[in-house]
Amino acid sequence: MADPFRWRLLLASAVLLLFIVYSFTSSNRNSSNSQYTLYTAPETDASSSGHSYVTSDLDQILLLSSVINPWFTANEFASNPQPIYPSLLQLNESKWLVAGRLPNLKNWTLDHKSYRSAQLFFCKATVQSTDVAASLEPEGSAVAWEQFETENVVRGCGIVGSDLPRLFWSKEGIPFLLFTSDSSELGTCQSEWMLDLRNLLTFEGIPEELKLLPTAMQLIKGDGKMKKLESKWAPFYGYSLGRGDEEKNLYFMTGIEYPKFYKHEGYEKKLSALTEEVQDDGRLESCILKRVGKDSNAIHLTQLLSVVLCNRGECEPNKNNTILLNIMQSEHNRGGRKLYSPYVITYFGISPFSFRSISPLVMYAGLGAESTYSHSITWYFDGEVTDKNIGYLNDKVIITLVIREEKAFFMDVRASDLLKQHRYCE
Repeated sequence: MADPFRWRLLLASAVLLLFIVYSFTSSNRNSSNSQYTLYTAPETDASSSGHSYVTSDLDQILLLSSVINPWFTANEFASNPQPIYPSLLQLNESKWLVAGRLPNLKNWTLDHKSYRSAQLFFCKATVQSTDVAASLEPEGSAVAWEQFETENVVRGCGIVGSDLPRLFWSKEGIPFLLFTSDSSELGTCQSEWMLDLRNLLTFEGIPEELKLLPTAMQLIKGDGKMKKLESKWAPFYGYSLGRGDEEKNLYFMTGIEYPKFYKHEGYEKKLSALTEEVQDDGRLESCILKRVGKDSNAIHLTQLLSVVLCNRGECEPNKNNTILLNIMQSEHNRGGRKLYSPYVITYFGISPFSFRSISPLVMYAGLGAESTYSHSITWYFDGEVTDKNIGYLNDKVIITLVIREEKAFFMDVRASDLLKQHRYCE
């Protein structure tokens, strides 16, 4: 006689699978008519355009699943140790650079006070995929690194050292690292620093001479509004308002309490003041925070990616057909646990980068909904490209994920999937 419990388990699994399939087909039905037709490149600046790529009043969950791993399981980092807050950068079609924080913190004392010090590590890796799973396999030995001096420690701070790495390409094609570190000069526990990674590693096809930054550059806000803890800034390249050419500039989006944009002014100084780009519309309050929740403990951001609103090869990128995209998540405490609510946000690609649309609540197939933290995103190209900072609707995006600072995962999705079911900001 068959085990009744086994039959109930099989029935529940079948119902869950039907629900997932229905969610995907339903979202495809609702967005298929608008996916490539609602957006038309305006003749005026995109920042003042009323056009939208997708508009929907649906308040469904946006369920994301892996392209290279069709089963509803998560892709894992196979490195030992596991990277905490990992960030990825595609070096070529098959090889990746991985940056992360070492899981074990060093304990030490200064002036009879206890501190914990964080270190970063870097390794090269390749994506290995089977019929049922995918993983990121390291190649060679990892390089450990930290920027830490006891005289830079601000008394009363917790974790010191180097933490929260974000990898990105400069517009010159140079791999850069954005990270948090100690900042006694500014009186803050931690501030953001930027480093040309050729100071630490060698890269095939990228010359080592003429480093853009011979040492780490500390970033400060030119308006002087530095907080006790400055971290998790989001680097991106965007068009400046009023420029006749198509040149892009490096910007940073800051979050935690209230998202703002700052422009980077060059590599000449070790201490670089950033100029604020003021947003003069009320879309943050009326559109974004209304859904994300302005009463949350913190607002966290991934990097921003430039997305051209066509498939690769169908159009050329310009300021009128290019938007910005990232994942914004609110943090809540429940019974001592940190819970996160992620959303995909889009912005117009020209300063002052007005908010454009917001997705429903994001869930990642194979991972717990509320305890998954989205740390970093980057492009995943199937072949060689000339500009690694720009992607198209049919290109893939890699999202790196962390669960309770214990386990690291990654999810690869189509850029077009991240734009489904969005609500347009009026």
